[in-house]
Amino acid sequence: MYLTIQETAEYLSLPEPVIEKLILQRRIRAVHDGEQYLINRDQFDIYLQQLEKYRQLVEEWLNEPLPGRSGHQRRGLNGYWRIWNV
Repeated sequence: MYLTIQETAEYLSLPEPVIEKLILQRRIRAVHDGEQYLINRDQFDIYLQQLEKYRQLVEEWLNEPLPGRSGHQRRGLNGYWRIWNV
């Protein structure tokens, strides 16, 4: 399914000028039909699915307990361990 710049901006919750800039930088694939750019929505669906998978993996990693420690433990995004006694 092809979207216009306006529809793409709404779909991605981004301003239209950002979408136009990304098209001109060739970071978003689009075709020009002589009047407007048309963007294939599938390229975003795949990216968003991969992003969701990555988010879930990070969440699992952050919630993994440390063996042999007391209290509630959670890894921080910066790689350091944080320990809270509950």
